[in-house]
Amino acid sequence: MNTRSKAFFSLILVFLVGLLIGGSATHLYLCKFSRPPTSDSRYRRPSDRQFPVQEMLDKLTLNSDQEKQLHSILERRREDMHKAVHDAREAYSEVKQRTRAEILEVLTEDQAQQFDEFMQELRSRRRHKKAQPSTETPSKTPSESEQRE
Repeated sequence: MNTRSKAFFSLILVFLVGLLIGGSATHLYLCKFSRPPTSDSRYRRPSDRQFPVQEMLDKLTLNSDQEKQLHSILERRREDMHKAVHDAREAYSEVKQRTRAEILEVLTEDQAQQFDEFMQELRSRRRHKKAQPSTETPSKTPSESEQRE
């Protein structure tokens, strides 16, 4: 084997060893420093952004009895909360439809078309904005931002 081939294989070997070490280090870092799952994951929502139960529990430093009571309360009221949000969305949708109908009564055909195009563009911008990951902690819950549409 000539010197050039040895240098090439050495370079490949160094690259592969670096990849292996980097992957292992990343895995160890994530295992050690990433947020551990809660003791009982059925009380967690899909996203901390949507319902930060664990963060609340951490800040309140509850004892185990208080934590069980809090989980019990949340579990009992979860359906009531979902129903309230559903009812509010329906009411909002009705008001939105009535408002749109009243606006269209005032506009000419051309203006109504421009209005519809504007509303479509606005919905598109909102969807695009929601799709972009945010580094800031949101101050509003998703239901509040959805209600503004």
